Amino acid sequence: TNQFKPWNQRDSGPYYSNKADSHLSLSVSKEMLRPALAVYDSIIDIAEALGLLLSYEDNATKVHIGDFKTSISVREINKQVMVSDPGSKYKRRELNGTGKLKICIGSGYGMKEYRETEYVGIQEKLIDFFRGLMSSYLTELEWREERRKMELRRQEEAEKKRLEELERQRIAELKNEELKRIENVIFKAYKLRTFQSLQSLAVELLRNHLKFSKLQKCLIRYIRSMVMCWVRMILINLFISL
Repeated sequence: TNQFKPWNQRDSGPYYSNKADSHLSLSVSKEMLRPALAVYDSIIDIAEALGLLLSYEDNATKVHIGDFKTSISVREINKQVMVSDPGSKYKRRELNGTGKLKICIGSGYGMKEYRETEYVGIQEKLIDFFRGLMSSYLTELEWREERRKMELRRQEEAEKKRLEELERQRIAELKNEELKRIENVIFKAYKLRTFQSLQSLAVELLRNHLKFSKLQKCLIRYIRSMVMCWVRMILINLFISL
């Protein structure tokens, strides 16, 4: 059975899916293959008229609008039914085709679908499909522009931080230079004050020394005068006694 075979060797059963050498993304039953290919013919004709390019990359059909590209696919709308194998009492879910198609833009989360209904055929959904392509393209442009603005804001913020850091370093250097200048001024003032204090001390000592010298001279003169007076008195007394 299929569940014991590698995926690339499994039988697709009633469905026609992408083959390795295919250039169209398809997932339809064999009965819906021709209508699905007719849808692709219309898509290719309209894309060429609009100047759009189609390619097949990474096992997916891609539509190119400028440098924007997105995957597209044509699929059959399925419904789940409960079936039981012969001789088994258990039922299992199986997907059966509904005979209606849908065109998909993208894949996975965010995939857009344009479905055929009872009243609107798949060909009539092509207008909505190409509108969806242009909407995806414009959304991509808006996203790119937002990314560009975000990157620009990031660069501006980084440049702002860089300039702020340079300014902070410049201010720190100026502060250091100013502190050094103030320290030098204080040191010079201290040296000058110390010198002036020493000079004042020297002057004071010199003055004191001069004062002491004058006092010493006065004492000497006084003693000499006193001695001379005593000598005169002695001589006078001697002369009188004779």
